[in-house]
Amino acid sequence: MKVRSVTWQATEENQIYFSIDITNSGNMAFTPVINGVIRNEAGEYVERIRFELQEGKQVFPPLQNLRAEGGYASLANGSYSLEIEVGHGSNII
Repeated sequence: MKVRSVTWQATEENQIYFSIDITNSGNMAFTPVINGVIRNEAGEYVERIRFELQEGKQVFPPLQNLRAEGGYASLANGSYSLEIEVGHGSNII
């Protein structure tokens, strides 16, 4: 699994939307569950967000790219990190 890019966009309603592009670099298809953990500059947990797969995608074939999007209502000014978790069933890949 390889994360190709992560982008974010703030809206006028103070919502922040994240978009990630990932590649299944393995040799098996799977149904991904993608979550993000937002942490503040001190490394403290702020929020968990769930990413939704691009429309029409459920199975993630090998050697293919996929886009997923997720949102969080608002974050105070500051620096944050986003940890991405890609899972299949109860396993984190």
